[in-house]
Amino acid sequence: MFVRPSQGKMHGFVIGLGAATADMLYACIAAFGLTMISDLILEQQFWIQLIGGSLLLYIGIKTYFTMPKDPTIPADKESLAGSFFYTVFLTLTNPLTIFSFLAVFAAFGFGDGMSLLSATTLVVEYLLVQLCGFWFSLWVSPV
Repeated sequence: MFVRPSQGKMHGFVIGLGAATADMLYACIAAFGLTMISDLILEQQFWIQLIGGSLLLYIGIKTYFTMPKDPTIPADKESLAGSFFYTVFLTLTNPLTIFSFLAVFAAFGFGDGMSLLSATTLVVEYLLVQLCGFWFSLWVSPV
């Protein structure tokens, strides 16, 4: 996902929050063992791939046939809420995200007699590291 510099750091921040929100949702699903949802994703994998692939194809075709805007003309500003929800949707349509969380939690022995408090702590610590890295990248960004 690309953010034009004219949109500013706030749009970049909101897009990052959208991705973090979707990642947090998938992390909670993986961490708390909601196999019904992960089984549903596996069962509907064809449709998820079809919709996600169609979305990528649409974006690619639209990008290819759209003339670049003149930099002197200000680009249309997308709302912050639109940027947030677009990023959440885009991140949720990637089924590999939940599989990566499942793999990480399995590697740490997640679910092998771990208490709910330990599981919650692991998820919160992971998300804290992720968001701190995101904030750090915003802080060091020259734009």
